[in-house]
Amino acid sequence: MTFLVLAHPNDGVAVAVAAALARRHGPERVRVRTPDEIVLAPLWEHCVSDDGAGTRLRMHDGGGLGRPAVVLNRLPFIEPHLLHGAAPADREYAWTEMLALLLSALSSLDCPVVNRPSSTGLAGATRRPLSWQRLAAQAGLRTAGLDFTSSIRRFAPAPSYVPALQMSAASVDFERSFSVDRFGWYCEAAAGSRIPVDVVGGRGYGDAPASVLDRCARLAASADVDLLRVELIRPLATADALAFAWADAFPQQLIPAGMAALVAHLEKLAASAAAEAAA
Repeated sequence: MTFLVLAHPNDGVAVAVAAALARRHGPERVRVRTPDEIVLAPLWEHCVSDDGAGTRLRMHDGGGLGRPAVVLNRLPFIEPHLLHGAAPADREYAWTEMLALLLSALSSLDCPVVNRPSSTGLAGATRRPLSWQRLAAQAGLRTAGLDFTSSIRRFAPAPSYVPALQMSAASVDFERSFSVDRFGWYCEAAAGSRIPVDVVGGRGYGDAPASVLDRCARLAASADVDLLRVELIRPLATADALAFAWADAFPQQLIPAGMAALVAHLEKLAASAAAEAAA
């Protein structure tokens, strides 16, 4: 096996990447493992010492993680299926312990990992919108206005702002949205649809000027992630200028150029690992 993909079964990006790698290199060189297979493995052995950490797994099909040349890590969360009948405090404790075990095990892999886990997420660091906006500004990107409220009903955002995950003001039911008492993130309304940029392996791909793509790549580097979806908009107030609106280190879809770049990036990492092992 050369490529190991860790992902939920319904992860469209992971499925597409695994299928592309299997077509190009043969299905025997690609293995997909789900979080349930890992969490429910009948044999778990994880040792941490002064010499480092090591993990041995035997899953229900008799296999394990193997010795991959590269790993695509798409495990943002785990679900403690076996713990639903436990008391809430016990369930939370067991889930936290399993999360810590997985973080240590994935961090101990001695091959390239895209994206490597961090203390705030199994598939890389998770950040709040304000943190992404700060990093985007430091990377040289113009940022769209951002607002948040603890109660949409009592403290409504500015009329020109829309829910941060919406595409434009035209897609928002303002009467319904502002009648409930809940927390929400809001950003400037956009002129037209958002413009997606995928950053893979330090390079940006998308329908944006080269200078903007470079700044998106700089943003991914500062966030220490190999794969990043950046959403750009043209604010209504300045429709001729692109502005950063959102970022996601666990994108649910990639543009075609981003998907091709991710496959190529994994192949490059695997080739480098193989050459290093043979040297």
